Amino acid sequence: MASLVWSVVCLLAVVVIPMAVIVGLIGRHLRSASVRGLRGERMVARALRRSLDPEKYTILHDLYLPATGEMNNGTTQIDHLVVSQFGLFCIETKNLSGAIYGREREAVWTQKVGRQTYRFQNPLRQNYLHASALASFLRLSPSHIHSVVVFAGTAVLKTPMPPNVVRGGAACVQYIKQFSEQALPPNQAESICLALTDHQTSTSPDVRRAHVAALKRRHEAPREATRTEL
Repeated sequence: MASLVWSVVCLLAVVVIPMAVIVGLIGRHLRSASVRGLRGERMVARALRRSLDPEKYTILHDLYLPATGEMNNGTTQIDHLVVSQFGLFCIETKNLSGAIYGREREAVWTQKVGRQTYRFQNPLRQNYLHASALASFLRLSPSHIHSVVVFAGTAVLKTPMPPNVVRGGAACVQYIKQFSEQALPPNQAESICLALTDHQTSTSPDVRRAHVAALKRRHEAPREATRTEL
């Protein structure tokens, strides 16, 4: 009997302890910033898909392009891009909580969650790099590209924001639909969609991995209560 009990204990040790470890790892993973960001992007993508007429708008996600300007030695990643005759809408998604403080021309914005304070790059500046890379890649006038920043989480914007900084996917759709005058001929909009789709299809997983690795190297130096992303 003693040997049987010991066998059961050993079996539980083998099964239960690893499961506890796995559950802990999953919990930490789900709380990670990358997963929160992905969840926010999916929420915005769902709103775009449900509310924008596919006859008028083409939606692309997770688009990697050669970076320009101050980041011209790597790639830049666009969360969502809406292509239409009314222009191109370059969308940056932030899935954050707490109170957000920032002004259009400030380099750094502030997030306050309880007693914790975090600083992060002004997403308008971040998205300016995305739009610049897009304009360069397409050889398109920047005037045809509209920058939109969407806070997809529970964050509350505590300071006055420009109209292209919105909360939630529905507000993002509403902002896009405000543009109703034709900016691009139909054939040009279609050519842009084809060029970007071909580029996206040809983008290898290595490019994505290199982009993530570059971000980690760029920000691996310890920065107290600071969040940065490109």
